Amino acid sequence: MYFAQLMETARKEKRRKQTVQTMQKVAVVAGIAVVSAAAGLVTGLLIAPKSGKETRKDLKKKVTDTVDAIKENVDKVKETVKGSVEDAGAAIRDAQEKTTDAAKDIKAGLHQVKADVHETVENVKQEFK
Repeated sequence: MYFAQLMETARKEKRRKQTVQTMQKVAVVAGIAVVSAAAGLVTGLLIAPKSGKETRKDLKKKVTDTVDAIKENVDKVKETVKGSVEDAGAAIRDAQEKTTDAAKDIKAGLHQVKADVHETVENVKQEFK
């Protein structure tokens, strides 16, 4: 019974780790996409036929918007990863508790088996006397 629960806890922990890894990959891809988009916008603005003042104003707005978008994405990823890490920690603590309980049950069972073996040996001795 405890072994099955321990295995289920290990499977859940593995799934949580995979979720964290997936979220990290998504964050990297999203970051690359935002930086690429910003670079494209900057390039477009720099080669656009506008005055320097207009170009600088547009560039400042685009950079501000891009920075805000990056901050928002980073915050979302932080929240997701934090939740996943907390869940993984809970799963690890649960697995440790179940392992400790299983070890205690095994020790108790071992003592009982030992007592049963001694009793059987004594019974066999008595029969041979």
